[in-house]
Order: sequence, then C-alpha cells, then structure tokens
Amino acid sequence: MKKLNPGERQGWWSAKKFDRRIRMRTLVQGAVNDHRTRILLDTGANVSVITDTFAKKLRLRDIPDHGCSIDIQG
Repeated sequence: MKKLNPGERQGWWSAKKFDRRIRMRTLVQGAVNDHRTRILLDTGANVSVITDTFAKKLRLRDIPDHGCSIDIQG
C-alpha cells in the first residue's frame, strides 16, 4: 500500500448497484491552484473543461481559440 503524504486522502469507488437510469460519474475532491473543487474523472475525455466563473476565480488567462470551438452538453 502506498504511504500518503500529510494532508492526502485515499479515494474509492462506490459499491452502489449499477442503474442505467442514473448517470454514473466519478467525482473526487481536489484543488486547482490551491482552490478546492470537485473534479470529474473521465478517462475517455479528449479535453478538460471548467466554467467561466471558476476560471475567473482562479484568475486564468484566456487562450485564443483561433476559430475552433467545441460543443459541451449535459
């Protein structure tokens, strides 16, 4: 078993029964630039996305999109 550093916590998968009617997501507690937040783990994602509000809170800079865009649903 890996030894955790001070302040680190282990995560785990839920043992709840799978139900196709419920969208199953893996959310973990984490931090971005020392701001605590929930993080969605999606191993099949091609991009990572955050809200404009959270980006402003983190004081992130805009990067020009050069005319490219993606559609986000859900």
